Amino acid sequence: MSQIAVDLDPQKMIDTFGDKYRSGIIKREDIIFPLYAQSKFDEGFTTITIDETQKDSVIVDLKDARFQQFSEEFLELGGMDFTPNEIKIYEIMLDTAQTPDKIRKTALQFLLKKDNLDRSQSPILAIFLEAYLTASLYNLHKKEAFKGKEAPKQYDAQGKLMSSPVGGLMDGFGTYLRKLTSNPSTSIKKPSVIPGFMTMPTTPVEHVEFIEDMYDMLDDEMKDNIDCFMVSRTFEEQYLIGKDIKYNSYYAKTGVDNKLHLRNGRVNGSIDQNGTNLVWFTTKVNAIKLISNFGNVGNWKVGLKDLKKVQATSDYGLGYGLLDPSRSMHNGNYTGLPAL
Repeated sequence: MSQIAVDLDPQKMIDTFGDKYRSGIIKREDIIFPLYAQSKFDEGFTTITIDETQKDSVIVDLKDARFQQFSEEFLELGGMDFTPNEIKIYEIMLDTAQTPDKIRKTALQFLLKKDNLDRSQSPILAIFLEAYLTASLYNLHKKEAFKGKEAPKQYDAQGKLMSSPVGGLMDGFGTYLRKLTSNPSTSIKKPSVIPGFMTMPTTPVEHVEFIEDMYDMLDDEMKDNIDCFMVSRTFEEQYLIGKDIKYNSYYAKTGVDNKLHLRNGRVNGSIDQNGTNLVWFTTKVNAIKLISNFGNVGNWKVGLKDLKKVQATSDYGLGYGLLDPSRSMHNGNYTGLPAL
């Protein structure tokens, strides 16, 4: 039998397969899941699980820490300043409901549990929730984790809360960086914009030189501790082609990786940043992904809305941020990010 790609929504599966097939002719492996690109965005972060609704940290600045010439007198020198820092966690959830009986007398009837009145035990539900979670995580990375901007809650004419719009779930990390950088307050730590990198490269070799020139402008402390330059997947692809052209043309051909040539660090491209021009970097221990209610991640609370309709819900907290924003730098090009 030829395989047909379908949405895992039961009604859409019925519409796709139709009632002309005999019950049971389609097996589990004949239900084809959608294709998803892999996100490498979280590779640039250290994941921390907490119970609070925000992550607080204190940034310490040491003043005049240095040795002095010996003296019999005590010469007091140095001090410390403390700057508070806060990273917000956004409460997010998945709510869905399905009626397994919609597939009765169709080719997918084998996914109904026979002789069982508890519809929440139907195999079709497990398949649907697996696919729904996978698709939701994919959309979280593609539309929210970097490019999102938290939208105010909206209510319909009857006063019922409406679903948040696509891209309005939370402030993504790109929005977070932009808000911090443009904040006029002088009492908070902010990321730095490296001048001269607003114009994006066009050729593959220019992508390589863009990153190398940016690296060469860093101080020794950042050079020793940088983890990766975070870019779009499109940027990384051009970088790899450019690195092959620039460094592999006149030597024995070897595999090309995303590490900087004779420098520390690497280039990490993710689908999360596709369509944007922001190139940013920090140390991996400084960029953190926060998760609260960690035990809920990937798990569902399933119950019966009525005798035949099954509803499922899951929720947890998620946030991206910097422990010390002043240790982060970027090129200042906000193209592709939502307006503030």
